Amino acid sequence: MNELEYEKYVELLKLVSSLDKDWNGSDRAKNNLNSFLNKNKLEINQNYVKKASYFLNNDDGLELHLFRYEIILELLDDFNKDERVFKVYKHTAPNEKVYIGITCSEDINTRWLNGYGYKRNIVFFNDIQEFGWENIKHEILYEGKTAKEARKLEKELISEYQSDNYKYGYNSDDGGRFAISMRPWKAWEYDFAYQISAKRRPIKLILEKSEFPKLHREFRKYDLEIIYQNEIDSSGENIFVVISNPSFKEKRINERIDKFFEEKNISNIKFKFIYGKIEDDAFVLKDNIVFINLYIVNNKQYKFETVMEDFEKILLNIV
Repeated sequence: MNELEYEKYVELLKLVSSLDKDWNGSDRAKNNLNSFLNKNKLEINQNYVKKASYFLNNDDGLELHLFRYEIILELLDDFNKDERVFKVYKHTAPNEKVYIGITCSEDINTRWLNGYGYKRNIVFFNDIQEFGWENIKHEILYEGKTAKEARKLEKELISEYQSDNYKYGYNSDDGGRFAISMRPWKAWEYDFAYQISAKRRPIKLILEKSEFPKLHREFRKYDLEIIYQNEIDSSGENIFVVISNPSFKEKRINERIDKFFEEKNISNIKFKFIYGKIEDDAFVLKDNIVFINLYIVNNKQYKFETVMEDFEKILLNIV
């Protein structure tokens, strides 16, 4: 797969992903995908064109994510070969401090994760939070390098910019000393990085159960929780998981509800967050459970106080 083909498949993944109702699911998303398919149908695997067209007129769900999984495997086919090429890059913060790094990621933004890829580098990450990722200058200094060449350049540049000195940069060592892993990148790892970078919420992944420990290691970087999982084949080895990290609004709603329950001495009513536009109302009461529809609640136009007013109206009618 050449660079142009790779870019087309990345775009196909993006457009197919937008069909998920939790992530977008609008008619505009369907129109964008349809336009892309008409323009590029001769340059993309015809089976993929057929499958993508199917989702223009059918509901999303597990089948959509199985298709996304196929596209990711296609993207990784060349990436996971041993003949990788590397980029050497530099970040420069507004305080003029520098970070030098190397990557073999085709999509450099997936590697950087809008700054979250540096969460373990505490000093750099704190400054990213302070300055904002968009206010840091990002430069690709070299491309098309072998692993050996990239490590050598990294070491030379860290020395040139003195970026392993906290006064001048954010590198934790003088570079070039660690071997770059040639372990094939799993599809779920690529998808996890893609969804974090694209700020998809909730995160939806297909993976083998044996990969769970690696997935949970990623949880350490974020406030994540598996809210749904389901086996997707008879062997039970492959599963579909939905992962969420509670937003500030949800946390405040949770605190407000707990306080309301305590004040009204309510013990027989439960509440549960749900994802996806299954009803037109933010709150749905069924069998003494108030379902809070985050598809609507998280709409920027739906202010927190309005959320709580509507919620309390429902509760006052049943207590």
